[in-house]
Amino acid sequence: MKNVTIIWEAFSNATYGKATFTTIAIETEGSDLDICNQVFHDTNLYSGPIWDVLEKVLPWGRTHTALSVGDTIAIDGKSYRCEPLGWSLLEGAEA
Repeated sequence: MKNVTIIWEAFSNATYGKATFTTIAIETEGSDLDICNQVFHDTNLYSGPIWDVLEKVLPWGRTHTALSVGDTIAIDGKSYRCEPLGWSLLEGAEA
């Protein structure tokens, strides 16, 4: 079981004043990058196994749920930023 925190940064300041986030626990054998790619895929299509779990625990009033450049995914203490192409590991970042 992996704890995955999805942190929406891209539209947070204008709308909410700070980043919003949601944490889910998922059963997977995939790598962290596999998880990042699956979260990106599922949140942009609003369907898939991670979306099915995530949709039930989204923050109240959250209307923009698709991941975009600048958003972060933390997986068991390691944080990854969504880049224009792929993911970057944020060294020393707290999840």
